[in-house]
Amino acid sequence: MIYTYSRVSTNNQQSSTEQQEQYLLDFCQRKGFVDPIHLIDSDISGGKPILKRPEGSKLSELKSGDVVVCSKHDRMFRSLKDAVNMISNWFENGITIYLLNIGEQPLNMNNPSVKLQLYIMMAVAENELDTIRIRTKENLQHRKNNLKTYASAPYGWDNNQDGTMTANINEQNTIKFMKECVTNKYTFDDIASILNGRGKFTKKGKEWRGGTIYKVINNPLNKNI
Repeated sequence: MIYTYSRVSTNNQQSSTEQQEQYLLDFCQRKGFVDPIHLIDSDISGGKPILKRPEGSKLSELKSGDVVVCSKHDRMFRSLKDAVNMISNWFENGITIYLLNIGEQPLNMNNPSVKLQLYIMMAVAENELDTIRIRTKENLQHRKNNLKTYASAPYGWDNNQDGTMTANINEQNTIKFMKECVTNKYTFDDIASILNGRGKFTKKGKEWRGGTIYKVINNPLNKNI
């Protein structure tokens, strides 16, 4: 069986998916590969292991003689460890792997130069992903610290169109009640039962649970409520 694999991080990159698929199809035609199976993962982060992706998981049961073609290494992998382990395993089990940004010849993991090139490229890809994660985390923390929108508004707050958050008075009064109950030695489950019994539910209209009460009370945004 011949498999081609494509991936994009967001659904907005539809054109990128089409370009990858056409590139892979052209390669298969040049090689004489007939009826390739196209696997395409959309809106999937490269940080997610390929075998845990909806389409990538179909590569978990490759057999000797199967062929896998991908336009670029970081479409399949962003982890050096995952890439080395999987590609080495495929190679040892008779699976032919093409990473077209390395070349149009099958990867030969017995070739030290090919292994070194792959390792270097995967190390760079992993570093790029780590850098993105750090920047994203720092940006989210900055927005939290400055009461800026960073996700769905947490309980006690509302998002504004300008990216800021403002207090939701009714919800903050409920948070004050939660804290008073804690002071009076009520358990979080007790507080959840009281609020549910009074018809006061979460921001999404669901019943409270003890763990959810705990998270709301301990949210740094609610420290001074």
